[in-house]
Amino acid sequence: MGQSISRSGGAGNAALLQACISGDMQEVKRQVGRHIASDKCSLADFVNQPCDSQGNAAVHGCAFGGHQEILQFLVEDCGADALSARNDLGCSALWLAAGYNHVELLKYLLERIASVSSLVLSPAEIVMGENSTGDTPLLAAASRGHVEVCRLLCEAVEKHSVGSAADAIRRTNNSGDTPLAVAVGAGHGDELLDLFLKYDATNSSSSDNR
Repeated sequence: MGQSISRSGGAGNAALLQACISGDMQEVKRQVGRHIASDKCSLADFVNQPCDSQGNAAVHGCAFGGHQEILQFLVEDCGADALSARNDLGCSALWLAAGYNHVELLKYLLERIASVSSLVLSPAEIVMGENSTGDTPLLAAASRGHVEVCRLLCEAVEKHSVGSAADAIRRTNNSGDTPLAVAVGAGHGDELLDLFLKYDATNSSSSDNR
C-alpha cells in the first residue's frame, strides 16, 4: 500500500517531477516556460507525459508532496489531467493525496469532479479507483489512520452516487483486505472506527426500512 515516487532520472522530464515533489513553483514555471519556447508539443501534452520510469506525471509529484498551489497551476493554467492519470502502479493523484493525508489537495480534487464538464473517467472510477493491488484510496487512507481523508472519501462516495459508503468500507482488495479490516488490524484509534461503524449502521438501518 505504500506507493513511492522516484526522485531519480528516467523517461520524460525528471526536473519537472522533482520540482512538483519538492514544491518549487519557480522551477515548475521555468520548466513550463522552456517548453513553451521550444514549441515541441502542446503544453497539455508536456505536463501530462510520464516523467520517470514508474509512469509518474507532474500531477503525481504534486499529490505525493502535497503541493496544492502547483497542482492548481498545472491543471488550470497548463491543462494537466489530475483526475484520470494513473502511474504504472495504478495510482492516481487522488489516490496519492488520500494515502499521504494531504487533506486540502484531496478536497480540491474532489471538487474538480463536480466542476469538470466532461470527465474521462466516471466519478466511481475516480473516487474508488484501485491501484494494481486492488487498494482503493479509502483503503490506503484507512491503513494509515487518516480520519479526515476517510470522512471526505465516504462523503464523496455518497455525494456522487458511487454507491454506499458502507460498501466502500467493506470492499476488498486483491488480498481480501477491506478498509475496515486494515484499520482494525493496524490498531488505529476509535475516531476512525467510529466513522466506519456510523456509515455501516446507517446503511443497515436504510436496508431494514425498505
